[in-house]
Amino acid sequence: MNTTDSETVPLAEGDALRISWQIESGQIDISVGMEGKETIYQANDRAAGDEADFWVEIPQTGAYTITLTAQDAKGRVEFLKLNRE
Repeated sequence: MNTTDSETVPLAEGDALRISWQIESGQIDISVGMEGKETIYQANDRAAGDEADFWVEIPQTGAYTITLTAQDAKGRVEFLKLNRE
């Protein structure tokens, strides 16, 4: 994969976003944030052999943009929204 892709999703304060990846080759950059606000999560230069699985708590209700940039990348990246109860 060689591309930049982004999606904007509505999230509420107290929601959580599960971010997980397993990089087989190449590298990726990930960012999550609201336009005009400080980024709530950013990972740069995640390379082959890197893997992670964790939750990011959403601090404020709004439209969050998740951006993934991949350079010669193979593997998987997943985002899962958990609504607050």
